Amino acid sequence: GTVFIVLLPGPNSLYVMAAASRWGVRAGYQGAAGIFVGDTILMLLAVTGEKRAAALPDIPTFKELGYPDIVADVSFYMMAPKGTPQPIVDRLYRAVDKAMDSPKVKESFRVQGIEDRRGGPAELGAYIARELSRWTEIVKLSAPAK
Repeated sequence: GTVFIVLLPGPNSLYVMAAASRWGVRAGYQGAAGIFVGDTILMLLAVTGEKRAAALPDIPTFKELGYPDIVADVSFYMMAPKGTPQPIVDRLYRAVDKAMDSPKVKESFRVQGIEDRRGGPAELGAYIARELSRWTEIVKLSAPAK
């Protein structure tokens, strides 16, 4: 079946959570919603990642529920200007990779529900190219008719 999603913009996460819990919003998309789940405010139905979230192992993906096109992840990456010498790129990559192994960073990611999906510069370039192509098409399909 087709899923229609309406954007309900808000100034911050609390606004989105309030809309979901008090104002009759039937579904929402929120990166850190897991902190509100359980016997408190929300019932989480699905996650948008390619695979189940480590912090929410009992929550299925949309793909598992029969919606293979609903896949979206939040990604953070470090970039350097085009033309940066490869030795500098490599040094930056090693420094970030080392920082990602620190217990403090790992705990911060765990608490926020952020998955550690490291990859090198080549993998990042391929990922960005795929996502740019995919989201460009989604935006074109979402644009109002002229």
